[in-house]
Amino acid sequence: MTNQPVDRGRHGVPPVSSPFPALTATIDELPIALTVPEAAAVLRVGRNKVYDLVHQWEATSGAAGLRSVSLGRSVRIPRVAVLEFLGIASPQSDRTGI
Repeated sequence: MTNQPVDRGRHGVPPVSSPFPALTATIDELPIALTVPEAAAVLRVGRNKVYDLVHQWEATSGAAGLRSVSLGRSVRIPRVAVLEFLGIASPQSDRTGI
């Protein structure tokens, strides 16, 4: 039996799986509150960019950036906030994210 080489990706590090591997989820199938990596996958940006957008929201008192909810040291992004950021939902839409 021959051993198959393991795909180590770039730089010898195994590839990281996405929270939404094929991004085939519809908007309604997304969780009501997304983690930062989940929001990054939906927006197709890096995790650090999402954190920058969250900090921008906090620094501008909501004038710019991405709305978030802090739960202790955890950060969650409401689904509706992602839709507002993309211009799909209006800021006056249902704040529950449902």
